[in-house]
Amino acid sequence: MKTLPKITFLLIAFCCFLQTNAADIYWSGSGGDWSDITKWSYDQVSPCGCLPAPTDDAIISTDFIIVSTNTSVNSIDVFGSGVLALFTFTIESAATLTINGIGAANSFKLGSNMHLNNMGSIVINYSDTFGLHIYGTGENNGEIVSSFCDNAVRVKGDFVNNGLMQLSDSSYGIVCDGSSNFTNNGTISVSSSDLNYWPFPRGLRISSSFFENYSNIIISGTKIGIECGTPFGGTNVNSGFYNRNNATIALMDLESIGISISTGTTAFDFINEIDASISVSDVDGFGSPSFIDIVSSGFDCVGNLSIGQ
Repeated sequence: MKTLPKITFLLIAFCCFLQTNAADIYWSGSGGDWSDITKWSYDQVSPCGCLPAPTDDAIISTDFIIVSTNTSVNSIDVFGSGVLALFTFTIESAATLTINGIGAANSFKLGSNMHLNNMGSIVINYSDTFGLHIYGTGENNGEIVSSFCDNAVRVKGDFVNNGLMQLSDSSYGIVCDGSSNFTNNGTISVSSSDLNYWPFPRGLRISSSFFENYSNIIISGTKIGIECGTPFGGTNVNSGFYNRNNATIALMDLESIGISISTGTTAFDFINEIDASISVSDVDGFGSPSFIDIVSSGFDCVGNLSIGQ
């Protein structure tokens, strides 16, 4: 059983400092490198001759942004400068983008006409609601690390993970809304510890979307490992969760349920293919414990399914 931790004075002081000193800063003009001081303005009129501070909330409307060096900011809200084309936000391989997220509903939000291309590192330290919030498309070839977010990653468009996603101490690790498509070719690790103050953490929440795992998923310490539920918004006609051949899912040290499938009247398939593997272990008895709780039809396991104490 997890209990709410005591938040240290230093953390409270740090959060208060960031909130007190937060300011909106705007990108102006065409696309370019984040480090171009001629592009940033606090009043949307005159360039400030500076870069966003770690306490600033960056608001961006342009065709492309490149982050090529280590950068720290409080939050980012980015949307393309048009409505038809797809614009890009790129973090290069040598760069780390750190987002503090204090007081932000969206720590890092990308609009429906934006594509995230992460080849470096994204570190999200906090979010009141959404850590990484993708309305458009995205691809992770580097690493995404988050902690203490309500929703660490929420996908409403299309997303491909080829790298590492390490998500800790959140209410939801990854949420896929009904209209989304998510493909995992890398490693997803979702964990919850005694420091997690969110009351009912889940690893993955698949909201009648289309989710494919071709590689590795590890979920530990949450109350529910994988939850397939009714849509928060949108409906994907090809909704389902597919653990493809040679892929592995390990669910361990859980507090309530390993896999929950309750999608109402929405058609949904949960498929574990013949050479795929799912293991569920150490469900410790919070509420009414269950290794697998199936309310809706559609569960089909022809691969390896290991269930144990």
